[in-house]
Amino acid sequence: MTSIEKNSLLEVSETIFTGLSLSGRSPAGKGSHAIRAINIKDITNGGVSTDGLAEVMVDDPKKVERYCIKKGDVLLSVRGTIVRSAIVETDCENCIITSNLAVIRLGKNSPLLPYVLHAFIESPVGKQEIMSRSRSATMQLSLSTKDVGEIMVPTPPQAEQKKMEKLIALSRRQYKTARVAAEARLVIANQIIYENFR
Repeated sequence: MTSIEKNSLLEVSETIFTGLSLSGRSPAGKGSHAIRAINIKDITNGGVSTDGLAEVMVDDPKKVERYCIKKGDVLLSVRGTIVRSAIVETDCENCIITSNLAVIRLGKNSPLLPYVLHAFIESPVGKQEIMSRSRSATMQLSLSTKDVGEIMVPTPPQAEQKKMEKLIALSRRQYKTARVAAEARLVIANQIIYENFR
């Protein structure tokens, strides 16, 4: 079996950065402009749950532009007890991230596709690689931007990655469809039950 080439995230990324601190000398909490902020709790099922995102008040939105995320960015938790990651889609573009998260922006010329990177991060091998870079002596996750850049990731040939990406995209669509159908069934079931309370 041919071994797959590995590269550090620093080598395959356009940029890696952590989010806005909400304490200390941070621009957060000072001003009248509301910016939506993503924290670890907002990452669910490989995506960002935009319902109920916290709003951070700032005096000048330009001061926090560098913490804004774009479609295709991969988010990674750098604090907490478990590894969490998400792919940024259009509904949360222009949100900012808090300092508990890092953005990995691969860029157009990266040899690695975002959905393939996300799949690696969510795999047991990926989580083990990430935890091995943690600076914490306990089971807590504690990663700096430098630590994230040192994470080694497999970079299969582009043709293979495109096949993987199609499979992932299909699986995500099917998951979303099934979830919507399940939620609709739950609403109907509750309505039937509520009718018996009248």
